[in-house]
Amino acid sequence: MNPLASLAPSIKDLASAQRSSFATTQAVWRFLNNDKISFSQLNQPIEQLACEQINSSQHRYALIVHDWS
Repeated sequence: MNPLASLAPSIKDLASAQRSSFATTQAVWRFLNNDKISFSQLNQPIEQLACEQINSSQHRYALIVHDWS
């Protein structure tokens, strides 16, 4: 289970297209800091996966943690 599965291909494509680590860092930064998409839109795949996992769980409580580092 990879909560960033929908973002990973885009970030991987950005990284593989660059020739230097600085260019890769800047490309990913621009991707994640794009004013045309909000943080909640970037976070949506993680939230959707969490909801699916909660709905399929037999437990009464869930702790959901995500790390963007």
